Amino acid sequence: MGRLQLLVSACAAALLLPGCLSDEAPPTTAVVQPNLTTVDGQVIPTAEALASGEAGLEVPVWKVGDYWEYNLGGVASGVNTFVVAAATGSSYELLTGEVDVAQYDAVHDISFLGTINAASLEGRQGDVPVRFLDFPLVDNKTWTTTWDGEEVTITAKLNRAPANPFAGGLAFDMVVMNSTGAETIRYQYAPAARWFTSLEFLNGGGGSFTLTLAKAGRGYRGEVYRGEATPIAALDSTGGVPASAEGTFPVENETQTVYVSLGYGGLALAQANFLVDPTQKVHELPTGPTVMNGGGYENFLPGVVGEWRYSFQFAGTPGSSGYGARLMVVSVTPVPVG
Repeated sequence: MGRLQLLVSACAAALLLPGCLSDEAPPTTAVVQPNLTTVDGQVIPTAEALASGEAGLEVPVWKVGDYWEYNLGGVASGVNTFVVAAATGSSYELLTGEVDVAQYDAVHDISFLGTINAASLEGRQGDVPVRFLDFPLVDNKTWTTTWDGEEVTITAKLNRAPANPFAGGLAFDMVVMNSTGAETIRYQYAPAARWFTSLEFLNGGGGSFTLTLAKAGRGYRGEVYRGEATPIAALDSTGGVPASAEGTFPVENETQTVYVSLGYGGLALAQANFLVDPTQKVHELPTGPTVMNGGGYENFLPGVVGEWRYSFQFAGTPGSSGYGARLMVVSVTPVPVG
């Protein structure tokens, strides 16, 4: 929505604000800022006021059924939809419309899914808050937070002409720098969208991962999904010390999946890594440095119901930087909205 349309909408509302066609003076208790317009009742200062610091952009209010649909790009493709599935006075629950994203979130804890603080739009990873935005936002504001386990510095830059049509003609571009001064993430927040219009995760030589807002609105009706991971085994070793783990675990229904990851570093070797499902099918896993040296492997296997067996047998070499394994059962629960 453009700035002119926002102004017309604000003037048409029952509550007339300064800058609209009204002779009525504002209440003496109101905080009067220059040339205001609104989005869903939220006061939006002008670009000039935000640039000078005369006014700041405040946190928006979300409602159950608010949704944002993103096109994926870079190393991924497809569509991700994020939906406000629940709202209390202090927080929202933001869930996904895609089962595979809910599975991934259960294992890796996506920072902008799950519990979102209503007062700040902070996400969480475990018990650690992730401060994407530092309201009130003004041009060149800088703050620090922990994101994906790394201390980062974020700077907000006012954008007076954002390209995304859902930005409504005004946005803030955020640049995320790690402790070495390298740029790791870029994203854009627009008050008209009330959330991100784009995100780009910069993965160096591995290529970037992008989300671009393609649709947004209110009143979503349908199912979204919440993921939960149950740890089965975790194995870590450093310095070339051999390590092993084996055992059994149940898969209780066919909607569950079995997540397995293997990590290798340096000259670490691995042998005899496998899973056996209840049909006695052997799922062999990568075992050597030919394709795994300094890299990693992860996969979600279909959850065949019954008892599974696993075995991880690592044989290291002196001086190797480390290796390990993770095994989890992932459950996804549908949540109706609307």
